[in-house]
Amino acid sequence: MQVPAAALVEAAAFTLGCIAIHRLRRHALRLTKVLVVVLVIVALVGIAMDTVINAGAEADEYDLLSALERSP
Repeated sequence: MQVPAAALVEAAAFTLGCIAIHRLRRHALRLTKVLVVVLVIVALVGIAMDTVINAGAEADEYDLLSALERSP
């Protein structure tokens, strides 16, 4: 069975992230701030991609969760 390339990249990124978090556990406060910034950036990219893909959506119909679920 062949593993899709995207799944392999995702697994590798997750593993590297776990290693980085484990190694930086002495700097928990700084690491938490960095992870919050990364989370906000990922959310904004998901919103931007959803806005580009669904340009005709009404502002009152916008749903962040569905935007993140549909983002590539």
